[in-house]
Amino acid sequence: MICYDDMYYIANLPKQINMGFSIIGLAPEEVKLFQGSGKTMRHLKFGNIDLIDREELVETIRLVRDKASPVHPKNK
Repeated sequence: MICYDDMYYIANLPKQINMGFSIIGLAPEEVKLFQGSGKTMRHLKFGNIDLIDREELVETIRLVRDKASPVHPKNK
């Protein structure tokens, strides 16, 4: 699994790829875009990389980047 900025992860599993996102700070209707039941991270599943809607994925990444908070904020 590869993690980025405590807000995203990518997990290459045998039958799918999961992309995880921090949901801290997202509105309840935005959290519903994701799968899973985590309190701080949820994911999207992709069974075939060729079928990914790239525009939708970019919108999701931007949503998380602009509104969510890191899972483990760095102390400054």
